[in-house]
Amino acid sequence: MAEFVQKRLEELLPELEQLERVQLFTKPEVRAVIKKRKEFEYRLQRKRKSLDDYTRYIEYEKNVLQLIWKRRERLGYKHKQADIDHKIVTRICQLYRIATIRFSDNVQLFLSHVDFCRQMKQLAQGSRVFQRLLRTHAHRADVWEAAARYEMEDNNSPETARRLYLRALRLHPESAALWTAHFRMELQYVDVLRQRQSLLGVSEKGAAGEGEDGEGADSDGQDSGGEDGGSGEEEEEDSDEPKRKRRRRSRPGSDPVLQGAVAMVVARQAIARLQEADPKADPCRLLAALLAQCRPFEFAAGLEAQLRAELRDCFPEHALTYDTLAREALSGGRAPGRLRARLEACCAVYEEGLSAAPAADLYPLYVSSLVEAARAAARHRHLVLPRLEAVLERALEAGAATEGALLQAAALYAELGLTERAAAALRAGTERFGASVPLWDQLIQVLAAAGDGDGVCAAFEAAAVAVPDSAAGCGALWLRVLQWAAAHRTTYVERVFGAAAVRSAAVLRPLKAAYLRWLAEQHGLEAARRMFSEHQLRPPVDADLFAAMAELEERQRPVDVARLRDVYRTACRHVGDDRLDLWMAYVRFERERGSPELAAGVYRQAVASLRPEQADQFVAQHAKMVANVVEGDD
Repeated sequence: MAEFVQKRLEELLPELEQLERVQLFTKPEVRAVIKKRKEFEYRLQRKRKSLDDYTRYIEYEKNVLQLIWKRRERLGYKHKQADIDHKIVTRICQLYRIATIRFSDNVQLFLSHVDFCRQMKQLAQGSRVFQRLLRTHAHRADVWEAAARYEMEDNNSPETARRLYLRALRLHPESAALWTAHFRMELQYVDVLRQRQSLLGVSEKGAAGEGEDGEGADSDGQDSGGEDGGSGEEEEEDSDEPKRKRRRRSRPGSDPVLQGAVAMVVARQAIARLQEADPKADPCRLLAALLAQCRPFEFAAGLEAQLRAELRDCFPEHALTYDTLAREALSGGRAPGRLRARLEACCAVYEEGLSAAPAADLYPLYVSSLVEAARAAARHRHLVLPRLEAVLERALEAGAATEGALLQAAALYAELGLTERAAAALRAGTERFGASVPLWDQLIQVLAAAGDGDGVCAAFEAAAVAVPDSAAGCGALWLRVLQWAAAHRTTYVERVFGAAAVRSAAVLRPLKAAYLRWLAEQHGLEAARRMFSEHQLRPPVDADLFAAMAELEERQRPVDVARLRDVYRTACRHVGDDRLDLWMAYVRFERERGSPELAAGVYRQAVASLRPEQADQFVAQHAKMVANVVEGDD
């Protein structure tokens, strides 16, 4: 191992010598770089390779390169880049290449390599990285999309991008994201062509004028050639007709490609192929996504109108159809007007949709759109809020108000200080969705922010009855109430914890550590010790309870070493298989305050008890801690 590391370090010496010679680095800095590289090289030579070793080495080399660039700029020294900068770039790319071969399942590592190639302007290298990535991950549609976007936007190669999209869609015809990206690429390509024509001075008007001048020249030619007889005149007319057709085809205004015809073909194929590949897919959502891609391109107004018409014709009973059209009306499209008119047009589309699409699907979209409009129009909320309140009331009456819609409306009311409206919406939601943790949680937060302590207690007690312990986030809801009570109503803390003690582990576990800290703060350390002694091994055993008790014991002066050691020993015995932080705290305690002779035994126990991946992290963190202690002693 050592000889390979030494060989690698000797290969790196020339650039370091150059750095010192041109005074970009000092001699101590060069020694520090050699020491750091030696450490990384030894890590890469281990039998058990770690991705973290490669990424840290790469990050270090990038930082060295950034430092060199900054010093070059400060000193105004631009020479020797081939001997210094380019070699470091080559080394980084080599490390990326080795890492991606060894950890080929890590797509993010490939993409990080591509980003570095993009930063270094090595676009061809980035294309090769994508080629290797696609050989391994051709089953992932997002990888194909990333490769095609790179070719189009970075490498300026629309032909390659189009080929990649077509290959990808043969493999993944069910991917709506790929169809959308292909459609956007075709629009970008048309935009590039039109910009190029504009740069060259070719426009619809200019092309038409050129055609008129050409016709005049041809007529002059006919007059001069007509002296020889009528047959010559007929030949001139025959030869002039193809020229006129070519001129008409060359005008941007009459060229279908420059109007987005290819993109429209892609859109229609997308709808047809998606339904064939996946009968459960939602082509309406795809069409709405394609329509949204047209907005940034001025030339795509006609294409946008075609897609809008197809959306209405093909999906007249789909809620998303009316949501898409209503949001367009609200934004004003390509000619935005006054908010009042846009809001009326938006609501008119939604009202039309309520007579055709399912109300349960459309009302949540209706509410969400009005909430977003109220947030965007800060000075004109008086136009939006009455409509929102009316729509929300109608949705509740129709039984079509969803949990998400109620949460959105309540969050808006709370932001605007309309506490009563927010609480009313949330109470209506909890009546309809009694087991919803987010609704109860938001209601408790609103009441707590308003200073309504009795309301918080009443809402919590109702939630404790309505929400089952198995519901996601139930424990977090109880913890929120406990923390609120600890800060605002201390007499209620015991009641909350007492109720949690007879509930399931999902409710009790998050409260133990918080209750322990509150006891220590309000009633002293002895009360906390009694609670800890009673609950430390009572199911559910909670690692956070041990960590909180250890933190309280370490604050004492003097520290009760035997008691603190017992806390750590019990914690690591019962919950130490996945708590790296407890083992590190235990080792640090023994080294600094306990018995350094016992620290080695704790280290061995940790390596044996932790899961393999956490054991590796523990070894690395322990080595770093020891190194820091040694450096501090020096």
